[in-house]
Amino acid sequence: MNLEFEPGTQWKYNNSGYFLLGLIIEELTGKSYDAYLKEMIFEPLQMISSGDIQPNPEAIIDKHAKG
Repeated sequence: MNLEFEPGTQWKYNNSGYFLLGLIIEELTGKSYDAYLKEMIFEPLQMISSGDIQPNPEAIIDKHAKG
């Protein structure tokens, strides 16, 4: 595989790192990525309107941002 550019000269956003992070968290904790975020970040910070994954990704939810 060829690089798109020389390391350190540019950057490019990619969600793959978050996907891999989720898999690592699930493997290490035995919890889903969503449950881990809720327990360790969202609840302690009282972020009651935050979350990661909806049961139906196609659902239209009021005041919900979709990436």
